[in-house]
Amino acid sequence: MMLIGEGFAALGYNTWTSTFCPFFNWQVLRRIAVGQQERLEAIEANDGWLSEGHGLDLTFLATAANFETRTNGATHMGNDDITTFDAVGQLRIIDVSCPQQMLSIMKWIMGGNQGLLYVRVMRTGSAVLYDSGYTFEFGKGHILRQAEGDRVVVISSGRGVHEALAAAELCAQNGVSVTVVDMPSVDEVLLLELYNSGKVLLFAEQNNGYLWQNFLKVIYRNRDLATGSLQRVVTVNTLTAEGKPQFIHSATYEELIEAFGLTPAYIAKTVQGILFTRREEN
Repeated sequence: MMLIGEGFAALGYNTWTSTFCPFFNWQVLRRIAVGQQERLEAIEANDGWLSEGHGLDLTFLATAANFETRTNGATHMGNDDITTFDAVGQLRIIDVSCPQQMLSIMKWIMGGNQGLLYVRVMRTGSAVLYDSGYTFEFGKGHILRQAEGDRVVVISSGRGVHEALAAAELCAQNGVSVTVVDMPSVDEVLLLELYNSGKVLLFAEQNNGYLWQNFLKVIYRNRDLATGSLQRVVTVNTLTAEGKPQFIHSATYEELIEAFGLTPAYIAKTVQGILFTRREEN
């Protein structure tokens, strides 16, 4: 399937292929990515054999991302795919949180020349987070809830954003202001701004910490500009307590977010625990 998609893309079609997140083959994906890089290098070369616009437009639509497979279990669960495929050169990753966002992403892709894309989508229905005027831009995160006097920012993607928003509402009911950021693709500028803001950053992700791991890379690359403190960075994801990856077994979505501390109530409790600890330290 992936190679047939590559063939159509090489013929100039804007091609989509789709399966569950774990079923995309890493070796095939890497070979396609090597071919894409060679095409781009040929386009850039003065004596290259390809002209502008002849890269591959190939989208890998990865369904049932994060905890969306629910009871299908470890072989189908998409918690490790996003960090595994992040190591593939030329591949751009998007984690979709909203139907309106998906529509905008589709329009952006069909504009052409977006290259190799790994687009993770939810399997079941969800609330709409963006209005009809929303325009997707790769590499740009969005502040969905800006709380005045906030001391904590919760960062997530996919369905985790919905849980983060619900957690922020619970915190507000207890007089705690929390800002929520949806980051469908890694926004290096926003991550650095948030790090330097002096606020606590809570990465709440239904996977092995894709945004958090990219955040660490951003901070290291921009260490001359980074003035924040990693002591103000907290993570809740599917890694073990020792920070090791693991496979996730069958359960309902509700049971999974409960088990990994990613329900709105757990996220709100984590936020309040962070603030209590900081008050004690001060």
